[in-house]
Amino acid sequence: MRATAFVFLTVLCSLEPPVAAADVDVVVVGAGIGGLTTALRASEQGLRVGVVDMASVFGGHAVMSSGGLCIVGTPLQKEKGIEDSPQLAYQDFLRQGQDANEAMVKLYVERSKELIYDWLTGLGVKFTGVSSGGIGKTGNSANRFHSNPKLGYGLVAPIYRECLRKGVEFHWNFQVTGLETKAGRVVGVKGTNLRTAKPAALTGQAVVLATGGYESNIELVRKHWPKHLGEAPPKVMLGSGVNSKGSGLALAESVGGALTKMDHQWIYSRGMPDPAHMAEGRGLYVTIPGAIWLNAGGKRFVNEMSATVESIRAVVSQPGGTYWMLFDEAAANAVFVVGPDWQDRKKVRAEVVDNAVIVKTAATLEETARSAGLPPDAVAASVKLWNEAVASGADSAFARAMSSPPGPRGAFRLSKIETGPYHLMQIYPLTRKSMGGIAVDLEGRVLNQAGKPVAGLYAVGETTGEGGINGRAALEGTFLGPAIVQGHMAAAHLAASVKPAARAAAQATQSAAGEAGKGLSAECTQCHAMSRLTARKRPGYWHFEKLHTVVAGRGTDCKACHAEMAPYRAGAHRIDRMAQIDTCVGCHLVRE
Repeated sequence: MRATAFVFLTVLCSLEPPVAAADVDVVVVGAGIGGLTTALRASEQGLRVGVVDMASVFGGHAVMSSGGLCIVGTPLQKEKGIEDSPQLAYQDFLRQGQDANEAMVKLYVERSKELIYDWLTGLGVKFTGVSSGGIGKTGNSANRFHSNPKLGYGLVAPIYRECLRKGVEFHWNFQVTGLETKAGRVVGVKGTNLRTAKPAALTGQAVVLATGGYESNIELVRKHWPKHLGEAPPKVMLGSGVNSKGSGLALAESVGGALTKMDHQWIYSRGMPDPAHMAEGRGLYVTIPGAIWLNAGGKRFVNEMSATVESIRAVVSQPGGTYWMLFDEAAANAVFVVGPDWQDRKKVRAEVVDNAVIVKTAATLEETARSAGLPPDAVAASVKLWNEAVASGADSAFARAMSSPPGPRGAFRLSKIETGPYHLMQIYPLTRKSMGGIAVDLEGRVLNQAGKPVAGLYAVGETTGEGGINGRAALEGTFLGPAIVQGHMAAAHLAASVKPAARAAAQATQSAAGEAGKGLSAECTQCHAMSRLTARKRPGYWHFEKLHTVVAGRGTDCKACHAEMAPYRAGAHRIDRMAQIDTCVGCHLVRE
């Protein structure tokens, strides 16, 4: 490659240029499912939309989820003989939630089929399963948890793809630090480009906050710990999105927005340390059907397959707010970790079960108990009682069913714990979802302490606690779904209240990246030293570093993800965001 081409390529691809101030009609902060829905629907109604996001990729927390949606009265339910209705769903929401926003519930149950199912299938999403959605009594009187084979990615990718087609502008690595106001109205955002450390700004006629929840901010989690769970335990693992720090809350408050029901949080009872992020205190949701749960005294304390709303109370009441999952070798290959990048059982076995930092393993029960610091005699006694329950077909201690109903992984019949080696995994409460946040009305307008709208400011999704639809305890599939509905409602109000400005047609905003890796395409490595770039740990490059470390370890050729950039052509060597959507499945949907 010629020297001039080398210089041109380095300038174009090594750093993303700062975002300059630009006029749009609506600024959306956050490219998760709520933000993308708002952006697309507003764009379809004639508004020019600019989306800013701290990350360099779309999807927010939704892209890492299982993608389940609570939807009422769908063709798939009817096809499977499931009887459901808005009235029945309304009762389930209020009974389970205990403190749910009744107006939001009513809106959701009456329009979820139209605004979620019909809309997403129109974008190409294919729903293939409908179930109760969770473990134990989920609160759903009818199966209404809709799933698709591509999980969370399968929901956000089609919305993002359509956003690109409609000309929605995306500004990546943009950390918003403040809101701009004019004549008492919120009109834009200001902040910093994380990759260049230069100021960034985007102005419009209204701003939509779609910044996600606060469940990865341990200070906020502890400050607003759910009162009904008692005192927060010493160790709580972070299980929400990496950028779910509650940034939108402070932004709303800075212009008079009110917060509401902040102690309404959804904490899981099945948090194991994330092997890749243990130092940061991050965790993953784990299910082991063949395990029993033991407290510090080596005794069972709850029905292991009870719903979260029941089991989390039992967990936080244990000494230290922690417990151990005990399972034998026969159950070791049926360890399920939630997440689109944990679909490969070989990966779970290698990085979780056989990870001595996470799982204590020994040939005998006594050795395993001692390695975990549990009393061997008590552990042996608990196993004996469990094996007797399996033999008799009834768990007299906690009424746990001896078999599971059919689910995504099929039915499961429990067995005795008797095949060595034996394993013990310590488990902690796991943060996941914010059910309180910025106060909004049904149109997504942010409200002040007096209940009046803050001019020009909207919010959708988890930063609003999904509009309070869940109360203190959620049904399954009621986080992504409400974010979509809120996006529709906010966009409709924006379209009715914001007059599109006359301007030249928007140009697609591209993020410059394109750095390739070790042992990959020879022509790419002439300019890009991947091992050096991924080792630098630069602000704004967390996804880039993680992604390229993984593909370099696999020996993946650059062209597998960047076919549009080969061969090198001066003036055209940049990432095609539309083409990149399809490459996400290389990491997020690994199958056996």
